[in-house]
Amino acid sequence: MAERRESASAAKYRAADDLETQIRQKAATASQLGDEGGRKALDKELEALTDRLDRLRIEADEAYARELAAQ
Repeated sequence: MAERRESASAAKYRAADDLETQIRQKAATASQLGDEGGRKALDKELEALTDRLDRLRIEADEAYARELAAQ
């Protein structure tokens, strides 16, 4: 039986889900830090990850639209 390749959009959506999980874990860690010095660095990292997640979701939607158009 031939193995089916994952579509580009599915791979991007999966990566977005993984990144969202990472963001939730880091947000939980940040909430436990209170106002400690490491909190600012973690907040900046969370902001960067959230921006990356937004871009990845847009890329996934674009890839999905291309896949639908090709059918």
